[in-house]
Amino acid sequence: MAKIKRTPPSGKGGNKRRSGLAYGGDPVARALAYRICGDTDKTLKLAARFLKLKAQYKSMTLPEGIAYIWLEDQKIDFQFQAEAFGARRFFGGAVPDFMIYETGVVWRVQGNYWHSRPNILASDAEQKIKLANSVIDGRRVTAVVDVWESRILSCNREHVFRLAVNGEELGK
Repeated sequence: MAKIKRTPPSGKGGNKRRSGLAYGGDPVARALAYRICGDTDKTLKLAARFLKLKAQYKSMTLPEGIAYIWLEDQKIDFQFQAEAFGARRFFGGAVPDFMIYETGVVWRVQGNYWHSRPNILASDAEQKIKLANSVIDGRRVTAVVDVWESRILSCNREHVFRLAVNGEELGK
C-alpha cells in the first residue's frame, strides 16, 4: 500500500492560507474577522483592535467600533456617543454615535435588522430631523448621515466612510 503524502501547511507549494494570521490565535477575533469582509490578516487585525476598544466601551457594537477605528486612523476629530437633547436622561433625548467636529456631520450607525423595523423607521426619521436642526457640543450640525451595518462590514467600507465624513449617505 502506497503511503499518502500530506500537503505541507506552508511553504514549498503548501496551503499558504492556513499559515496566515486568520488561522490560529483568538477564536473570538477570528469569528469577528469573518463577519468583517472575510477572515484575512487585515480583518483579523481590525477585529483584535475592536476587542481592545470594546473593553473600554462595553456597549459598543462591531460596526461602531470599526467606524471609531477608521476615524482614529484618519486622525479626524470626533466625539463618540455625543449627547443631544438631554441624551438618555430625558424622553426625546438622543445619543448620536459620532459627531465629526470638522464638518459638523453626525453619524448614526444603524443595524440593518433593528432599524429596518416599521415601528423604528418612524422614530428614526423624527430623530434625524431633530438632529439636523441642532447644536451638539457647541457646534452646528450640518448633516445627519445613517451609516448602515452592511456597508460598514463590507469590503468597500473605506468609500462609505469617506462619503459619510462629507455628509453623503448611501442606503443599506
